[in-house]
Amino acid sequence: MLTGGKRGRKRGTPKTGGRKVGTPNKATIEKALIAERETLQARAEHRRLAKDVLDRLMGMFINMAELYEPQPGQKPDPQQALQFERWSMHAFHVASELASFQSPTYRAVMVAPSPETAVQRVTRFQFKIFDSQRE
Repeated sequence: MLTGGKRGRKRGTPKTGGRKVGTPNKATIEKALIAERETLQARAEHRRLAKDVLDRLMGMFINMAELYEPQPGQKPDPQQALQFERWSMHAFHVASELASFQSPTYRAVMVAPSPETAVQRVTRFQFKIFDSQRE
């Protein structure tokens, strides 16, 4: 009767093989290809991308806010101040949505301690090869 041995690597031995660091997996590659295909199709059909629409709207809202911006040295008009606030808030909301397309997001990364800081146990042995006298 044959018995199977343990499969896998022994504990404590480093992992070998596999994907190199930074190489995307199949799902990531597929998502990137789909996104690129949809972008090219939208441009071919002369459709605007969401980031382009948001950028245009933000510019329009900023221009409207600048029309109602209080001028230094003039008495502030309450109606003008309300219009300035209204258009500024529209620009702020569009800018906050647009930021996710234009700026990268950073995530926390957990770092393992380096192997040099690990405590190593040292055991010393003393051997005497010629400890008896032969005649």
